[in-house]
Amino acid sequence: MSNFYLSLAAATLCLSCAAAPRAPGPDEAVWREPGEAVTVRCRSSHPNPEYLSLMTGCGDVRILFKDDQPGGGIVAPEYRGRLRCSGTFPDVDVVIDPVTPADTGRYECVYLKYDHQRPVELPGMGSVFLVVPQLPSSPPPSSPPPSSGEQNIARAKQSTTSRPSE
Repeated sequence: MSNFYLSLAAATLCLSCAAAPRAPGPDEAVWREPGEAVTVRCRSSHPNPEYLSLMTGCGDVRILFKDDQPGGGIVAPEYRGRLRCSGTFPDVDVVIDPVTPADTGRYECVYLKYDHQRPVELPGMGSVFLVVPQLPSSPPPSSPPPSSGEQNIARAKQSTTSRPSE
């Protein structure tokens, strides 16, 4: 009977591994190599948001501020030339390409709507915890080849140790 349960567990494990891939959840890391791209899929469940902010860090650094007008919006200087938006507002895909190790961190979509001249944050759907590892440092330079003087000393030592004794 125990073989039956063991076979059942193995079959379940195989089926779960063969399941279709799914998008990472909000608490799952997305790994990218330096130079690759990452997409943050921003979606709003609130009716008629007016602005989208893509936040990073502890939610205190805005790297994108976008409204419903065509164009990329306002982009933080360190992301200019590396950030693209596609889709129809409020459903916007934000692509960071290429990523660098400095981009490692959480990215979260936050929507805004003004209510009586005050901004109201509307949490959006779409967040990514990006991990971009540092490239391995270059190996230390190899030692220089021995000089001709060092080679002569080495040959002399070999010749004295390889002579037959008298």
